[in-house]
Amino acid sequence: MKYGSGFYVPGSRLCVFYSQPLAISSLHSALSTQKSEFNNYTMNMIKYNDLLKQSREYLLKQQEIITKHFGLDDYDQMDYEQETGKMIFTLKGGKKVIMYFQVVGSISDRSNTWMWSWDNPYLLGNVTEEMFKVKAFGEKNGIEKLTNPKWPGNDDDGWEMTAIAAWVLKSKGAFSFMSDEMMIFVVFEDIIG
Repeated sequence: MKYGSGFYVPGSRLCVFYSQPLAISSLHSALSTQKSEFNNYTMNMIKYNDLLKQSREYLLKQQEIITKHFGLDDYDQMDYEQETGKMIFTLKGGKKVIMYFQVVGSISDRSNTWMWSWDNPYLLGNVTEEMFKVKAFGEKNGIEKLTNPKWPGNDDDGWEMTAIAAWVLKSKGAFSFMSDEMMIFVVFEDIIG
């Protein structure tokens, strides 16, 4: 090979460049390393996609339950109290449903980023403490999206993180709402209706 040459690894997004001549054994070693890294990346993506599928199914089932039992698809007003960790839904007819919540995180419309609640200094500890379990799950399983405090994201990413958090914590459901220029995502720990 010449200086500054490279090659594309078929079937992947890998492109290997070299700035010095390589012996065939060095090339074989480099390819083996790249293949191993690609296989690990692929395996991690398969595991993540399986987790995401399982989490979405879990959350969808929980959402169907709370919608059916509490009628949350038809509410007049929602209030939340960070200090008590309560979210109060006033349904048509005046009935109130109280949900104890944990903030999962938020999507900023201004910066198009996701931020985990455990890294948000404006939130009280009583509504973020359970998210450290989700972070620990991410650390144990090597899932960067669960351990990086802030990264580029949109509402779909917010719902993915919320679904995973709901699955990890076995939450009763989830909800999102706008506050200033942010979409806030929460999961419900308990429901009083």
